[in-house]
Amino acid sequence: MSNKGYKKISGLKKYNKILSILVKQKKKSGEVYSFKDVQKEASRIYRADFKNVALSKIRVKDVKESSKKDSELVLKASDVPNYWFNDQSYFNYWYQVGEWANRFANAFPMIPIMLITKSTERNPLVVQGATGNYEGSIFQRWTEDRRDEINNSGGDDTNSADWTIGNFGGTPAIIGGQEYAVWLEEGLEPPKIAPKPIIIEPRKTILIDKLEKEEKERREKEKPKKKRGRPKKTEEEKKKPLPKVKKKPIDKKPTPNRVSEIRALIDGLRADIETIKQEVKDGFNTKKEAQKQISKIREDISNLTRKLEKGGVI
Repeated sequence: MSNKGYKKISGLKKYNKILSILVKQKKKSGEVYSFKDVQKEASRIYRADFKNVALSKIRVKDVKESSKKDSELVLKASDVPNYWFNDQSYFNYWYQVGEWANRFANAFPMIPIMLITKSTERNPLVVQGATGNYEGSIFQRWTEDRRDEINNSGGDDTNSADWTIGNFGGTPAIIGGQEYAVWLEEGLEPPKIAPKPIIIEPRKTILIDKLEKEEKERREKEKPKKKRGRPKKTEEEKKKPLPKVKKKPIDKKPTPNRVSEIRALIDGLRADIETIKQEVKDGFNTKKEAQKQISKIREDISNLTRKLEKGGVI
């Protein structure tokens, strides 16, 4: 009987236990953290130190030590796969470099990055830390600054013949005793002295995003809500008597062949109904009172209609 299914379940239980310990420790210390990053950390710790350890033998102390050991691991630019520097289909042109460097920063936040063009040779962009989405990132701003340089120099960033920035290459480079991931314009060399990197603090950006979300929700709640329906009447308007609808008097004297007169009276009464309906809409009449008035008018219309059926003769 195969025990593969048992191993998978056992491994998942051990991973969940490690994850639970890490989360509790971070909550206890008050650290702002990304749950996704903690999941990655738990996965690394499990594979490195607890894959062959029984679930019952996983202790909080051991997980903390493993986590500390993992955080102290130093990864250098020369340790990453070569395609990050050799696959120029992703970063050969100036407008590709920023997005490619942004990907690298998120994959290897512990490695400082340097971007150099002829215009920034003395002041290259140096960044260290995960930068998140490319849109709005420091690398996108770098790209847009290069675009402005081209446009201001009379070039056309859509026509390769007018580009004023050459193609790019990538390489790990040791500068001042520290190793950098460098992407630079052709014909240039990494500087001998590197400026201080712009440090991207993931915990701080997570906190900022959280606070901005809370502020947005607060502003949404404070927005004045649009009131539906008709505005409420003031006390003065409520006390004001409703205007009386003047009814056209009906001539009840029996006169033969008054067809045209009766039709005119019916039209006038129908117009009175529309007037009453409009008064209700405008708030000058109540629905209850209007229904009484309209009911009486319709009765009069019915009586006049019967006269018409008799040819206008009473």
